[in-house]
Amino acid sequence: MKQYLTSTECAERLGLSRSTVHKLLDEGLLKATVYLYGERATVRIEAVEIERFLAEWSDDGDGSAARRHGG
Repeated sequence: MKQYLTSTECAERLGLSRSTVHKLLDEGLLKATVYLYGERATVRIEAVEIERFLAEWSDDGDGSAARRHGG
């Protein structure tokens, strides 16, 4: 069964602010499912997506992650 997290839970897991998580979502660096309840949108991020993001963006200490992503 898939596990989904809120943007707040995702931010805690990544060690980022909630606003940074939303920026990552806006930039397409993290993927999420958006549920609409009337006029309110709720974001849910699959746990495996967080693990994918960590694996792709983690830095092993030599700056390789930044180089891979143009940083």
